[in-house]
Amino acid sequence: MGLNDKGAPGKNIGILWFTDGSKTNNGVGWGYHIVCENDSDPLQGHGKLGDDNSVFQAEVFAITNAARSLLASSTEAHKIIDFYIDSQAAIKAIGKISSISKVVEECINTLNSLGVNNMVMLHWIKAHVGHDLNEKVDALAKLGSTEGPYKQLPRPTTVHAIAFRDILMDKWQELWMKPDKTFNKLPFRQTRLWFENVDNKYSKDFLKLDRSILSKLIQAISGHSYLNYHQYKIGRTSTELCRFCKAANEESHHIVAVCPALSSQRQRALHTTGFDIPMDLPSLLRFLREPTIGRLFSSEGVEQTDHVSDSFQNF
Repeated sequence: MGLNDKGAPGKNIGILWFTDGSKTNNGVGWGYHIVCENDSDPLQGHGKLGDDNSVFQAEVFAITNAARSLLASSTEAHKIIDFYIDSQAAIKAIGKISSISKVVEECINTLNSLGVNNMVMLHWIKAHVGHDLNEKVDALAKLGSTEGPYKQLPRPTTVHAIAFRDILMDKWQELWMKPDKTFNKLPFRQTRLWFENVDNKYSKDFLKLDRSILSKLIQAISGHSYLNYHQYKIGRTSTELCRFCKAANEESHHIVAVCPALSSQRQRALHTTGFDIPMDLPSLLRFLREPTIGRLFSSEGVEQTDHVSDSFQNF
């Protein structure tokens, strides 16, 4: 079995295969159309897969069924057999020595059986550019999504991953909204000020940040920080009050959104002196990158507790 990228077929010098997979509102289907050099009636077929099977699986399964049909026919050996496939992903998967996918592994084995006495080549052909036979097999695959022999292939790993993710997200949301048994109130008080519901999109965004700003961000949204409120709770400072205004507990929400002594920092970073929580992530990051604010979310901030309030009067 060989691989090639010569594109659309020219003069018919052997056996031409066209295969395709499709997903429509009716389901997932596959199809193949085979043209022989002796102008005999073409071989073709189509069928339906399970609704949770993928287009990639349909593409590969179509190739397998086309190869099986030739193996079962009276086609003579020592033929040049060209496959034309519009899925580069399928061609790359089949071109590997082995695969963890049973569908791909079965296709590789079937093609190798066909290639024992024939020269089998796989070619990529661009889809939907007006090639008659490729359009024909596309129509067969769409027909297969509606009717034809039914086959449920193993569910692709992506389906399992998505299902597992959804279960985890539901459980996460359940825990997020479950009151604490000891205090009979919702947990994660400070973090809840930033996020009304769980959202794994933020996790992906956070992991793209450098470690320094990520550390400050986690402190800000969790409350486990170098600010006075948390440091007082663990016995490292003598007061939980804000070192700047002395009017409220020094928590992330107060520092970021409320403290009047930091209005100039908000104006500089966000062009406003105050804002509501929850705040979008880019705005919070801009504020944390303010030098005077960033220092509060480091060990330097603890050391400044007894001295910084006077210096901030100059801002």
